[in-house]
Amino acid sequence: KDLRELHDRMVAKLRGYLEPLRQVLKHYPKSDQSIAARYARTIATYRAKDYKSALRQMKGLLAAEPKNPYFHELLGQILFEYGRLEEALPAYEMAIAALPRESTIHLALARVFIELNRPAYDVEAHKHLRIVVQEEPNNSFAWRLLATVYGRQDNLAMTALALAESNLARGRNREALANAKKAQQLLKNNTASWIQAQDVELAAQHRIEEQDN
Repeated sequence: KDLRELHDRMVAKLRGYLEPLRQVLKHYPKSDQSIAARYARTIATYRAKDYKSALRQMKGLLAAEPKNPYFHELLGQILFEYGRLEEALPAYEMAIAALPRESTIHLALARVFIELNRPAYDVEAHKHLRIVVQEEPNNSFAWRLLATVYGRQDNLAMTALALAESNLARGRNREALANAKKAQQLLKNNTASWIQAQDVELAAQHRIEEQDN
């Protein structure tokens, strides 16, 4: 696609997410059948919680461009919000197949797996969340979801470590310090996770001292 088309789609996506449906329809009336216009209307319709209509529009977009990973990502998002979690999985998986380094999609897919609440899905969620925190070590939400997974697996040490990282990322330094100390007590000395917990403890302690001075 040429740069103009990519620019038009980016603007359409932003308008779809930032403006109310009424405003989007002024910019992109239904008579405009360009992909960019349809994309904007679909996003705005989804944000207005008219999921049935958004899904109908989404099917049209995917018929036009069946391999577009951003369309599959949006389909997954709509299905998730609509409560159709099982159907959201393949949509997100198709998006990730094309965009394997896109951490936002890994995070969204992990969230679906966690919401479905099955042991095998928790294993899958863990894989995707590890990718997210490697790319975005300060992503507090990803660490919180990891804590949920570890908690379900009765892994108290790693639950404490994930909560420590989540709290540190959110600026909740005293909670981070307590979680990091707990993690170190439960983890084997000098392992990678124990060293990580020690790093969180030192960072939290440093921040607390700076705040108190």
